[in-house]
Amino acid sequence: FWDDWIESIGNNLEEN
Repeated sequence: FWDDWIESIGNNLEEN
């Protein structure tokens, strides 16, 4: 599940 977690965080950082 780490892959999804890391990708989610990356998207959040890019959005902000």
